Amino acid sequence: MAYAYLTSDYATDVVKHKQTLHYVGVPVNVGFTFWQRGIFAAYASAGVKGEKLVSGELKTEYISGESLVEKQSVSEKQLQWSIGGAVGIEMKLVDHLSLFAEPGVVHHFDNGSDVENVYKERPTDFSLRVGLRLTK
Repeated sequence: MAYAYLTSDYATDVVKHKQTLHYVGVPVNVGFTFWQRGIFAAYASAGVKGEKLVSGELKTEYISGESLVEKQSVSEKQLQWSIGGAVGIEMKLVDHLSLFAEPGVVHHFDNGSDVENVYKERPTDFSLRVGLRLTK
């Protein structure tokens, strides 16, 4: 399971908007090690994820004289689909503990809904994950 919390704020001279979206998704990934020598290994992974907007709210505050706040729920029926991939290198420190670096990319497809979010504004996202990995 995966969880994503997306929030955005934007304002003009007379109005402020704040949108919060909560997505829950199911990722399916495959990975394989394509090189290994001693304590070092290199690997690749790829996958797909389907996400559902489970809760969303748009809060609008009008700033003219008295402050007036309106809240409305945000929903969409469509699933949000994405694909991604990564390559990584890993160095085994001790049994069951490795140091890794993993650049990756994810692309979110347009699901045709009217809900504006970062998945539509910037559908392709690059990342660099670095850390410690515990294995069994």
